[in-house]
Amino acid sequence: MKTARFKTALLTLLVAVSLFLSYLLWQGNWQTNSEIGLSPMPTLPASASPTMKQVTQPVQIIVSGAAIGRLTAVSLGNPDYQDWLKRLQAIHLSGFHPVPRLPAKMLPVVEFDFGAMLDHRELMQWIPSLQSSSLSAQGERVLLYQTSVHGPVLLGIDSPAGGFVANTDIHGLQFADWVNASLRGSVWDLWPGTSNSAIPAAGQTVPELQYQTTSPLMLSLVYSFFVNPQVLTRIQEGPASVIWTDGSRAVRWEQSNHQLVYEDPNASQGGATGGGSLSQAVTYIRDHGGAVTGVNLLLDNFQSDGGTTNTYTFRGYVGGLPILDGSQDFEVQLDNGRVVRFRRPLLNLNSQIAHKEVHVLSATALADLIHKYEPYAAPSSFTVQMGYRVQPARNRTVWLMPVYQVSQDGVVMWTFDAQTGKVIHKLNL
Repeated sequence: MKTARFKTALLTLLVAVSLFLSYLLWQGNWQTNSEIGLSPMPTLPASASPTMKQVTQPVQIIVSGAAIGRLTAVSLGNPDYQDWLKRLQAIHLSGFHPVPRLPAKMLPVVEFDFGAMLDHRELMQWIPSLQSSSLSAQGERVLLYQTSVHGPVLLGIDSPAGGFVANTDIHGLQFADWVNASLRGSVWDLWPGTSNSAIPAAGQTVPELQYQTTSPLMLSLVYSFFVNPQVLTRIQEGPASVIWTDGSRAVRWEQSNHQLVYEDPNASQGGATGGGSLSQAVTYIRDHGGAVTGVNLLLDNFQSDGGTTNTYTFRGYVGGLPILDGSQDFEVQLDNGRVVRFRRPLLNLNSQIAHKEVHVLSATALADLIHKYEPYAAPSSFTVQMGYRVQPARNRTVWLMPVYQVSQDGVVMWTFDAQTGKVIHKLNL
């Protein structure tokens, strides 16, 4: 009798334990271990940012006066920048036609530099008057210019196959007034041998900024990449790297550099539909967390294999200057319209807590600095871009430090502290 009672009690205990363990399994705890769980999935609503219009804004507008050497660079966030965009959108064009190349002599000229090649439809966001043209234009630079002091104001689109030119309804005197008003702002210099590589002139200052940072909700972001997040497995790849996978696709959290990378090795086997459009890339960013707080996201680069794969890179801008170290870059790679790789940052610049103006090296001083490292290379053989480098600080804050990035034939050779000239990065040959 005692044995039967003992067996009954033991069986009851085992059933209770089984029910308890089943409950734990059903609740799930796989965000902290590598087991599969069945917990309710947090949802990630689509973000409102970025939009197509936001990412295709000009990265800068360079205004050059009638006198050679007088120019300024107008950046995103500057009221003058918005004024020039409104003027570009309001113009009426006539006589739009292709040309072998744009004129070599243009003064005055206002150059709208886009981060990458825009097609006709994308250009129409900024030049609505193109809609009336039967020609299909594409280009990375749009210019408003005169070829003589009293000549008409023309619009030019610089295209790989030549260019396009049209008459505008802007009066020459009005154009001159707008240009002169812009030139009363900060003074910049063109780097030798370039038409759009502008850096501050001697005595000019740029802001050095400090931000408090935050991070997005990690699990909600991870789940957004999978149709059925309940079958995910979490793998601790290393001390600073975590992978979530459904056995086919994977998301990697790179904690050391605050990056999230999604990869789908199952390339599309469908018909040749092209690599995928810019609008698809922008929609994908919005569906997976959107742009990070405090950063303007602009299209920086477009690469295509000429067939099924297109790769779009978007660069973060703060105060009109790009973050050049790649820490705020987004990358979307599409194969036949399907995203096979996606990289995004996880560092939100939540609130600015410090701002100070610092003097930076002029073009002459920078050329002397480069000469120390490459005494036999002409300055015109290099291209220079000013921007920021993210420098981590205490208590989840970062400093945005002004830097010069010096490239040759598309390869970054040096990154210099723009204030002191100290070498931050050097290409090891």
